Amino acid sequence: MGSSILFLGSGGARFVVARQLRASGGMWFRFGSTQIHVDPGPGALVRALSHVPPCNPRELDAIVLSHKHLDHSGDVNAMIEAMTSGGFRRRGALLAPADAFDDEHVVLPYTLRFVERVERLTASSGPYPIGDVELFTSLQHAHAVQTYGLHFVYDGLRVSYLPCGRYFDALARLCRASSRRARR
Repeated sequence: MGSSILFLGSGGARFVVARQLRASGGMWFRFGSTQIHVDPGPGALVRALSHVPPCNPRELDAIVLSHKHLDHSGDVNAMIEAMTSGGFRRRGALLAPADAFDDEHVVLPYTLRFVERVERLTASSGPYPIGDVELFTSLQHAHAVQTYGLHFVYDGLRVSYLPCGRYFDALARLCRASSRRARR
């Protein structure tokens, strides 16, 4: 099986999301038989199900948040419920920075009971296994909440995602260093 990335929406600033000038459904990754939904913002579930062919949330292996801002996490609870058949089939994984679960959390505590595994992502860490994929994080980005770049490694393929944040001089170097670590 091959690999693919389906963009369900790139989101953007608050006014972009509020007006849905660009959809905010995140990305659906397929690496062989492993399926991962990254940053399910508002409308993610509708966008996934309306795609032709539809993306089936019950086939997801994991949901991953780069950070907790609305345009990246607005549908995380709906996606957890869809992935777990409304909570009746405990399965899958949720990986997100710690502040997505703590004060001003975006993941509702009741939905956490539905997933088999919850991982609190930390800076420059990994591997976090997801099926046949290993996930690594970058150093924390310059952003208002805990935000990490994500590096997915599968069968010699590396896919890196650089989410929101302010540029700082070492950003390119930090991403390269995280990517080198992911190769090991």
